[in-house]
Amino acid sequence: MSGGAGVLLAFLIGVLGSHLVIGLCAARLLAGAGRWVRFAVVLFFVLLPLTFSLVWAWNSQFPGVGVSLLHVTQSLWLAFAIHLLMALAVVFLCGGVAAVLGSRPEAGRLIRIAGALAIVLTGLGFANAKHPHVREVRIPVRRLSADWEVRTIVHLTDVHLGAVHGRRFLERLVNKVNGLDPDIILITGDLFDVFVADPEPFGEGLARFQSREGVYFVTGNHEAHVGVDRVRQVLERSGMVVLDGRVVTIDGLQFAGVGYPAIGVGRAGGDPFAPSSGYSRDVPCVLLFHTPTGIDASPPDPSDRHLDTYFAPRTDFQYAREAGVDVQLSGHTHGGQTFPFTLLTRHLFGDFASGLHRMGDFAIYVSPGAGTWGPPIRIGTTPEIAVIRLHRDFP
Repeated sequence: MSGGAGVLLAFLIGVLGSHLVIGLCAARLLAGAGRWVRFAVVLFFVLLPLTFSLVWAWNSQFPGVGVSLLHVTQSLWLAFAIHLLMALAVVFLCGGVAAVLGSRPEAGRLIRIAGALAIVLTGLGFANAKHPHVREVRIPVRRLSADWEVRTIVHLTDVHLGAVHGRRFLERLVNKVNGLDPDIILITGDLFDVFVADPEPFGEGLARFQSREGVYFVTGNHEAHVGVDRVRQVLERSGMVVLDGRVVTIDGLQFAGVGYPAIGVGRAGGDPFAPSSGYSRDVPCVLLFHTPTGIDASPPDPSDRHLDTYFAPRTDFQYAREAGVDVQLSGHTHGGQTFPFTLLTRHLFGDFASGLHRMGDFAIYVSPGAGTWGPPIRIGTTPEIAVIRLHRDFP
C-alpha cells in the first residue's frame, strides 16, 4: 500500500471511529431510553459518514437547491464533529484530573459542556472562514523592471466557489479585490469546488473582477474533477485568460502557467518553458502552479499517482529553478485550514505548507487560500487575499 493510500485509509477509519464515539456519547445522554433506542442512535451516527458519498453521487446526477442544502448541512456537521471530538478529549481529561483529586463529575454533564464548547468553536471558525483578510507579501526579483516595483499584483487561490461559498461570498470577494486597485490578478486554481454542480452561474460575478492588465488563471485539482473544458468556457466568457501551458509577457515581466494534471490525461496544457512557447530566460518570470511542488520537464503519464500530490509532495522545484523562474505562486494546502489538520499539512509539506520561502534567486509563496473545502471553518489559519509587491532589493 502506498503512503497516500495509507493516509486515506487512516482518515476513513478515523471518520468512522469518531462518529462511533459521538454516537456513544449521544446514547449516554439518552440513558433513560430503551436499549434498542440507544442502539439505533449509535448506528445512526456510525452510518452517517456514508451519506456524504451518497449526496456527492446524487449531486452529480440530479443537481439542485435541495442537494446543495444537504451538502452545506453535512459540511457544518463535519465542522461541529471535529470540534466536539477535541472538546470531549479536553473535557474528559479535565474530568479525569478532577476524579484523581477526589471529585467525580457526571459523564452526561461533561458531554454537554463539550457540546457547548464545540458550538462556540464552530461558530468562530465559520465566521473566520467567511472573511478573507488582505495580506501584503514583498518578494525580491533580480532584473525586475522599475515599472513592476510600483504595481499591485493580487494573488487568489482556493476560493472553492460552490454550495458553501456561493455568489454572495464571491460578490464580497470581488468588491474587496477591486478595492485594492490591482494591476493584475493571478488565480492559482481551485476557484471552483469539486461539489459545484454548474460553474456557469458564477460567470457574471467573476466578470466583475477589474485590473489594468487582466485576470490570469491556472487550473487546480478541483477543476480537474469538475471538468477543465467546462471551467475554461465559463472563465473565458467572463474575460479571464486561462494560462495553462502558456506564457505572456507584460512590460518586461513574464507570467507562465502550468495546469494541474487532469485526472488520467496528464498535465493540463503544454510546457510554458518549451522553445515554442516564446519563453525567455533573460526576462524575469512569475510561475502560476496550483500545488507548492515541482513541475516536470514533460507531462506525467496517465498512470501517475495523483495521491502523491497530496501525500508525497516533491519540493525541490528543480525544473522551475533551472528554467529561470524567479517566483512561483501556489496554494492547495489551505495551510491545513483548521486545527488539527494544520499539523498534518505541516508534516506532509514541511516549510512549504504556507508562506514565503526562498532558495537562492528562486522564491515561492504558498497562500492558505480565500475559501475552504470540507468543513467550512478556519481555526489556526486565516483566509487571505495576497497582495504581492515585487522589488529589486535583495537582502
